[in-house]
This record gives sequence, C-alpha cells and structure tokens, in this order.
Amino acid sequence: MTDPRIEKFAKVLTHYSIKLKKGDLIQIQGSALATPLIKAAYREALLCGAHPYTRVSVEGLSEVFYKNAKEGKL
Repeated sequence: MTDPRIEKFAKVLTHYSIKLKKGDLIQIQGSALATPLIKAAYREALLCGAHPYTRVSVEGLSEVFYKNAKEGKL
C-alpha cells in the first residue's frame, strides 16, 4: 500500500503545478530515495494521457564511473 500523502502530492504535481495534458512528454527525475514519488507521478502522468519517462540516479555511481572508466573504452 502506498502512502496517501505521496499519492496526493503526485496529483498536485501533475494536475496543478505543471498541468499535464494528453500528449505531453515529461521526464521524471530523482534519486533512488524518491522512488515512491517517482512511481506515483509516473502513474498520474499516464492517467493524464502524457508520455512520461524516468531518470533515476543512484548515489555514488558518478564517482565509480570517474574512478574506473578508461578513456577510449566508453
């Protein structure tokens, strides 16, 4: 069961703050900590008829990349 506060916040974000409409393309971005809100906003965007896509970042991945990636091997 999801937290009703998160569901309400997702509705405020999609319907009031950005006023999503059918056919809108939207990127939902956040850290892994925001997963419940990202999922709720994604669902609301779909219900509006929008086309959401997500970008979730995991803390520490950039550091791992820059320490370990080899130039020319990307």
